[in-house]
Amino acid sequence: MRRQAYAAIPLMLLIMLPWAPRFVCAQPPLEAPVLTASWQQCLVHYAQSLAINPDLFHAIVQTESAGHPWTLGWTDQPGRRHSYIARRQEDAAGMLHRLLKTASNVDIGIAQISSQHLGWLANHYQIQSHDLLEPCVNLYVSSLILHATIQKHGRTWRAVAGYNGSTAYIPAVWKHFCQRAPDSGCSSGRSAPPLPSTPLPRPYESQIGATPRDTSGRPIMWNSRPFGRQLAFQRPQLENPATDTFDPMNLRALLVVTPALLCGGIGLLLILALGGRLVLLAVYILREGLHSLRRQRATHRHLTAWRQ
Repeated sequence: MRRQAYAAIPLMLLIMLPWAPRFVCAQPPLEAPVLTASWQQCLVHYAQSLAINPDLFHAIVQTESAGHPWTLGWTDQPGRRHSYIARRQEDAAGMLHRLLKTASNVDIGIAQISSQHLGWLANHYQIQSHDLLEPCVNLYVSSLILHATIQKHGRTWRAVAGYNGSTAYIPAVWKHFCQRAPDSGCSSGRSAPPLPSTPLPRPYESQIGATPRDTSGRPIMWNSRPFGRQLAFQRPQLENPATDTFDPMNLRALLVVTPALLCGGIGLLLILALGGRLVLLAVYILREGLHSLRRQRATHRHLTAWRQ
């Protein structure tokens, strides 16, 4: 019995050892660092892809959401318009999940993409509803819609109206455009918004040959500069100037992952070492059991012969 008890101890250790790294080396879950360029960079990139003035694209964004990336808009059954601006992306995702079940149409994100496009986006671009809460993905979809309206109406303000579905949309976009580009005809006595047939502002009127910059004045660098029309839009591969600098988030992830890997490796080595010793112990117990059985049989034969 004592030998059996001793043999059970390594067996219990072998069973519990794979769980040991989880308790000894447990680390709190780390949210993966997300390195994304600012949405202004994406806006300029897609404006270049469309060959439109970036200030015009920015005016559309300001008209739709005032630049808030986690904005949701919907109309209830009585016809009243509602809007919700979340402080966190998680809050916007939860609200969006509920609205998609109750509202017939939801406008999502920084460019207010209609939920009526979700089926088309999922089938052709593998973009889901929650992806539209990412500003750059939202602007990517917005550029697709603008591209379609420009193809349909030409490079006129009617294409801008087609983004919203009404010519009443033009004065609102024109107001924001004049605030960003007052030298584009707004300050020359032309305060009235353009007609739908008026051509769109020329792209890069004051920036031709200059390095594109975001709203904070930082230069924007791209792997490729997609000037002119680009029928097949691709998500930009941004060269963020911050990627060449020290990133504390990457260091934090390294400090968390490295001890976890070390503990896992140590646990595996202990399992292998104790597993080998356990095999030897099992062989030893088996051999002793066979010897004991032989001795018992020999003793039984001797007793039987003596009785006879």
